[in-house]
Order: sequence, then C-alpha cells, then structure tokens
Amino acid sequence: MKKLVTSVFLQFLLLFFSSEWCMLQAQSQAKEAMRKEYPQLMEIYGKKLEVQHAHYIFAVDISSSMLPYETVVKKNFEAFVNAIPDGDQVTLIRMAREDYTDFVGLFKCITLTPETRKSLVDVLYSPQFAFLKDGNPRNGSDGYTMSRKVLEAVNTVGSTDLTFIYLLTDFEYWTSRHHYDKDAEDWGKLEGLLSAERKFSLCKYGLELNFDDPKLRQNAIFKDELDKIFGKVDYQAVSSADVLSQWFSHTISNVMAAKMNSMLKKDWAVLCDSLNPRIETDGEKVFLRTTAFSTPLATGLKAKAEVSGPFFQREEDVAGFYPLGEPVLLGEIVNSDKSLLPGFLSREKADVLLDITVDSPVEQEIKKLQTLCGERNGGLIECTYQKLLEMPACRLWNSFIPLWVWVVMALILVIVIVSVLYTAFLLKVKRSWIITVVEKNADGKTRRINGDTEELPYRIGRDGMLAVRGADWVLVLTARKYNPLLFWKKSGFYVSLSEGTFAEITDAYTKEVKHTFSVGNEIFLFSHRKPEAITIQLSGNGTKYCVDLN
Repeated sequence: MKKLVTSVFLQFLLLFFSSEWCMLQAQSQAKEAMRKEYPQLMEIYGKKLEVQHAHYIFAVDISSSMLPYETVVKKNFEAFVNAIPDGDQVTLIRMAREDYTDFVGLFKCITLTPETRKSLVDVLYSPQFAFLKDGNPRNGSDGYTMSRKVLEAVNTVGSTDLTFIYLLTDFEYWTSRHHYDKDAEDWGKLEGLLSAERKFSLCKYGLELNFDDPKLRQNAIFKDELDKIFGKVDYQAVSSADVLSQWFSHTISNVMAAKMNSMLKKDWAVLCDSLNPRIETDGEKVFLRTTAFSTPLATGLKAKAEVSGPFFQREEDVAGFYPLGEPVLLGEIVNSDKSLLPGFLSREKADVLLDITVDSPVEQEIKKLQTLCGERNGGLIECTYQKLLEMPACRLWNSFIPLWVWVVMALILVIVIVSVLYTAFLLKVKRSWIITVVEKNADGKTRRINGDTEELPYRIGRDGMLAVRGADWVLVLTARKYNPLLFWKKSGFYVSLSEGTFAEITDAYTKEVKHTFSVGNEIFLFSHRKPEAITIQLSGNGTKYCVDLN
C-alpha cells in the first residue's frame, strides 16, 4: 500500500514540475523571440512586460463542422495558457446551439495563478469542452449568443484595459430556432454595450476555419454584425489544422508584441501631451518652445509653421531635429517698409498651424511592431500631427538703423548735455584769492619790523599776476575748469613764471619740493575739489620770497 501511495505521489510531483518547466520554457522562448525582433524596445519594455497584464477571450466554435480542429485547438490553447504569465486573465467560451453557448467552467474572467492555470487545462479536456459530432442535439453555431458572452467578459469588473478577442469559427450562423436566418436576431441591441473608446482599444482577431468550404451559406455569415459590435475585426483565413497550429505558434510572441505596443502607445501619448507647444517671439525671430520630459523613445523634434497674415517668413532649413526641450526656430517676422527714423511697428496676434514631427532612435522597430499589430496609416512613430496655436502680438523695430545704435547715440548726447551743464553751473572754481608773500633776509631768515614778521598780503583775480616791490619775478596764477569729457585736461589751479629765473613748489608742512619750474613753464597745483597747502619759493635781488597758498 505504501509503495502505491509513494508511486502516485512521485507521479504527481513529476507531472507538476513538468508542467512548471514547460510553462517557464514557453515564456522564455517567447521573450527570446521578442529580443531578436525588437532588441531596443525590449531594453525599454522587457521588464515592464512582466507586469503588463492582459485579458484573453477565446470564443471557440465546437459544432460538428469544427471537429477536425479539436486536437489542434486544445493542444495549442494549453501551450498558450502555459506561456502567458501569472496575473493575466483568460476567458474560454464555447459556441454551439443557443442553449449550450456559454462560458467553459462558468467563469467570465479567470486570473491566472498556478492553481487556476491547472484548473483551466483540466476543464479544457473535460466533457464541457468536447467538440460535437453530427446528430448531437447540442450542435449549432449561435453567433449572436457568442457575441453577447464576449461582451459580458469584456465588461466584467476587473477586466484589464488591454483585451484580446479570438474568434475561432466559420462565422456561419445556425440555431435550432432561426436556422440560418441571422437577421432574426436583434444585433443592434448589442452594439451599444461597448463605448467607441473601448472598441478602439480592443485587439480583435477572427480565425476563419473552413473558409473555403463551398457549403457555407453566405447569407448566414455574421462578420458584418461583429464589426459593428466590436469594431473592425482582423480576419485571417485558416484552411487546415496545420495552418491553425502555425497561427498559435506565433500568437504568444504576437501577444507580447501587442502588450509592448499598448505600453508604447500610452508612453507616446504622454510624450506628445508633455510637449505643451507654445509660440514665442524674440525680436524678429519666431520660436516653438516645448517642455517635453526625457524619454528613450524620442531624442528631438522639428516643426514647420504656416502663419495667417503677411509679415512672416518661414524657416526653410528644417531638415535637422532639435533636441527635446530646446527652442525650434520656425521663421522670422519681416517688414519691407522700414524707415530711417526710430520707431516701433505693432503686429497683432496671428494663428499658427504647426506640423510637428518627433524623432525616435527606435523608429524602425516601432514601425515593425505596429505593422504586426495592425496599426493603420504607417503607425504613430510618424507623429507628424498638426496643432493650431497662437503667435502673441509683438512690436518690431521699424528703422534701418538698429535700435542699439540709436540707444548709443542717445546716450552720448545725454552725456554731452549733462557734462556741459555740469561744467557751466555745478563746477565751481574760485575766481580770486588772497595770498601772502613773506620776505626773508639774505641768510634766509624772515625780516622783522618792530618785532613783527613782514607779511605782504595781496588780492589778485582770476589769471592774476603777482610782482613784489619791483622784484625781477612775476607769477601768473590761473583758475581753469574743463568739461569732464576732456579727461586729459584737469579742472583746478595752475601757476606759471613769466619773469624771473626759477621757482620751487614745496609742501607747506613737510617742506618737500614737489615741482621746480622756470620762466615760461606752467605747473598744475591742485584740483578745485582737493585744495592743498603749498608754498612757492622765489628769490630776487638777494631777497627770498615765499608765496603761501592756503
């Protein structure tokens, strides 16, 4: 008894691990195939594919005409279930007579786990999903009820947005009540059960089994009705069980491609929304500015603009792409009627029609992916879309002479006027002085009369001349003021010796000789703002004189 229990247990473990190994191998093979086809996109989305879940709805016709496909359908459906990851959702619907068309296992939406995957495979080989034979009272092909069941599965609470619908049938309607009269059903009642947005997001495939059977009644084919209910279905002809097996072999990779395409479309939509394009002017230049975030899907963009009204010259050299986030030069505002005099010309707001193209380093892979997924119009990678924006009102400089030249000229004029006014009214230079001449003896001592120093005060005017007691020297003291723009000329006080021999200018306190000048020389004494105490020492006829300037 123990040996029997042990044997059964070992067989169970072998079956369990064999099933797990097959599942992991199928998933690994699918990923490897995707890496070969889309190496760059798999770098971006490879890990995300593990968490991007989808809902797969299989509606299988099990009527007697489908009996040759039973083995292929079950074998490949099992392989498909083993290849998709946990967390994905599966719905299996059988189609037969109207009272037998229903969910297999009575589940509208099964979320895959190791336990539910095993239960689903068990149901696959149970009598619930046995294909029918001629004469079976359940035989039939109720396409209307099948469509209603598919809609129930799509609208199930918790169903993922990414949904695949696979319809395996010859699309010939037959029920025991209406026979081949498909028009007896109210198909229009089902059309309103899906929103237009949901129809667009569904991935719908119709596998036409026995499509070349001459016995099919064309008036009973309900493909047009399906297109109205679910949106345009992608129909693929299947002439034999081998063709169906080949289709299943590609389905797993195609499903991963559709998952990746779904994530790509969302990311691309977010990218385009993040552009936030706006028109700005900088002088006469017109730029397109964006705020796109960094993404491996795109590296740059270019744009062409058509502006309503005159005065806009479009930038023709738009062959290159500008990096994302950098301003794109669209053109410039022109004015052919410029004048000589300074002035501005106002331009009103204008509508701008933009053609924006986004550049992508994975362009070829995306095109291949979207062709596989049945994207229309060349796929979204072109991303050349039109957007109507508004160019703001602006003011243009309307002179042949640039604005900065006028500004410089005006600034120079102001400086000249201010300097003239300053020189005339604010620059103060004394026009007369009182100076003291001290006479000294031949030995250099100050002569004294009645014990007092002999000081001879003089008052002289501007450009005054100073001569003492018939001495042989004459000093000329001059006050001058110059315009500050004449920086090489100093405003202040000057002294020259018109008669005599020479003179020395010394510091009144330190007695240091600062200048020595002779007849005909003129020396700058000090600025009108910074007066200094100086002494001019002269001699004549054996007498020394000191002229103190305080």
